[in-house]
Amino acid sequence: MAEWTAEELAFLKKNYEIMPKKDLVEQLHRHPLGCIYRKAQQLGLKKSLHRWSQDEENYLVKNYAIASKVALLANLKHYSWTAIVCKACSLGLNRMNLWTPSELQILKEVYPNSSKEEIMKALPGRAWWCIGPKALELKLKRKNPNWFRRIKLKDGYQNLTTELAQFLGNLSGDGHVGRNIIEYACIFPDSSQHFIDIVEKQFGLKGRRYDGHIIVFSRELVDFCNKLWHGKAGHRVVRVPEIIKNTGKEYKAEFIKYLFGDDGTCFLDKWTIKVELSSTSTTLLRDVQKMLIEDFGIESKINKGGKRTKESHAQAYHLFVRKIYSVKKFCEQIGFSPFARCEGGRNKGKFKQQVLQEAVNKKFNRKCIDCGADISNCRSKSVRCEKCRKKIDSRNYKARLKARKIAQGKD
Repeated sequence: MAEWTAEELAFLKKNYEIMPKKDLVEQLHRHPLGCIYRKAQQLGLKKSLHRWSQDEENYLVKNYAIASKVALLANLKHYSWTAIVCKACSLGLNRMNLWTPSELQILKEVYPNSSKEEIMKALPGRAWWCIGPKALELKLKRKNPNWFRRIKLKDGYQNLTTELAQFLGNLSGDGHVGRNIIEYACIFPDSSQHFIDIVEKQFGLKGRRYDGHIIVFSRELVDFCNKLWHGKAGHRVVRVPEIIKNTGKEYKAEFIKYLFGDDGTCFLDKWTIKVELSSTSTTLLRDVQKMLIEDFGIESKINKGGKRTKESHAQAYHLFVRKIYSVKKFCEQIGFSPFARCEGGRNKGKFKQQVLQEAVNKKFNRKCIDCGADISNCRSKSVRCEKCRKKIDSRNYKARLKARKIAQGKD
């Protein structure tokens, strides 16, 4: 630690009360800020507080409600915005966010023809959430706010392809159709990237990422989705589109695969495996149940569950595939989407299809622990074949019979 010279001590005594800490550090560059504070404390020096003058208080009373933040900071240079707000609260002042005539004039001139960045640059003291309602109040409209209405889709986008079946499966699961946008929510990057690739390949559009969501701007695509669902898509009463119902097993399997990839899961324990699909729409689950039994021979059952999320008040329903041979058919003929991952539990982060395949293989590749015979077709939970079970049963019977004779002899 450097020693203090007489010149430095004299400078500190003279300027500590009035000079900002940045200037003090620059002038006394041999000493860090902490050393300067300790030395000032030893010398009994204190920072002088800038008191509000009567003129400053009068200015604040007169202009706090109508002046912009930039103007207040420029005229009250000695205070931060927090200090100004605290002083205004102590004086009982309220900031009403009133617009000055000059700001209104700038808004009328700039808002119709400028971009968001240009508008905010012209009104530096206003946030965008404040500018929009004011423009609505003044009945101002931007000349081209809905630029996405003119976006043309790729030729032949209405033809049923594998990509379209996957897109509809994702949209029926974690998707949403708004007024002018298509939205898809997914927390895993590989699944969201696949959705972006599907949209670009099928429709010629580029999806944008916003805070874990994929958003596609296109009024024409929204109208196309609404026609497929015979009304407004994204509503609680979702159903399987007719274009999927009237097609072959290949496209139905792709639709169900990506639907289960988003809203489906598999439950595993020591003896049982079951596949579940959750939704707030019983219509969607009934349509899926009908396709599973008619096209793939997979038996399922629909049960009523609790609320889907803590925030949602919608009633949830569950479609279960419980029978082990139906689960095997589901794994072999349909399965989960290759990008779907488990979101919780001991298999968190693993691919759903991989977890299901391992469980099915373990269930159907069982061998007797005594003789090694194949017992995959055995419907019981036993780990031995029927021949070994009979041997154990006869051995146990002989042992019980012998014990009984011994007990009778003792009697």
